[in-house]
Amino acid sequence: MNEIETANLEKALEIFASSLFDNKINHFVETINMLEERIEVLEVKNKKNYLKQQDVISEFGIGHRTLKNWVSDGLKEIWLGNRVYYDQADIESYMQKYKTSNSVRG
Repeated sequence: MNEIETANLEKALEIFASSLFDNKINHFVETINMLEERIEVLEVKNKKNYLKQQDVISEFGIGHRTLKNWVSDGLKEIWLGNRVYYDQADIESYMQKYKTSNSVRG
């Protein structure tokens, strides 16, 4: 094989490798985008509007007494029979109020 053929072969291999690498990167990016979309759908699907006491306690890592303190401080409860639920929007509003009041104290 002469120098021209060797150079042409090397160039062809370089182009092939570059093309293969670009295709793998594009596939990888497409896969990541697809997974991000699926995660967003699952997060919306799994988000509950109403949480039981135990859900709130577990999600925020608090005790029953702390939850009752939050209720005393304004967090609304929804009673259905002997079960109590908390609206996720009410919890978010309460947390925002708490965040605002604490940020003033510094």
